[in-house]
Amino acid sequence: VLISGVPSAAFSMSLIPPMGKSNPQLRDALKKLSSAKFGRPRAEVEKEIFARLGAGDAAKKIKLDALKMAQQEKIDKLALPAQNNNPKTVGKSTFLDDWLAKRQQISSDNPKTLSTPKEAISVPAESKTALAVDDALNVRDQNMDDGVSIKLR
Repeated sequence: VLISGVPSAAFSMSLIPPMGKSNPQLRDALKKLSSAKFGRPRAEVEKEIFARLGAGDAAKKIKLDALKMAQQEKIDKLALPAQNNNPKTVGKSTFLDDWLAKRQQISSDNPKTLSTPKEAISVPAESKTALAVDDALNVRDQNMDDGVSIKLR
């Protein structure tokens, strides 16, 4: 036996014998008194227990339904711009459609992109090659083995 993590000597234990004789009439009278004072019908108690257990399930169901509705609203909101751009879509949105719709929404919401005119950047023609494609400028150094690529927006 361990006491506070320290081994102790073995011991023997004896119980105190009951005082007096048991009284079955008193025992039955105490059971009836307790039943009359605190007892309720079994059906009523079970109904209360199941109501408490079901309350958690109902709250979870309501929360799950609200989450599904919010997700569906987000999907519908993102699918509308994609459907307006392409009349052949039947209402099914793919991952790529959703991604493109989000990207278009972000670019339209944030017009603070850096735009540099192509004429403002001068690159020497003999050492570098400049390719301008859709407002992007790719600069590659031809003298080095590993290319350096810069894209400006």
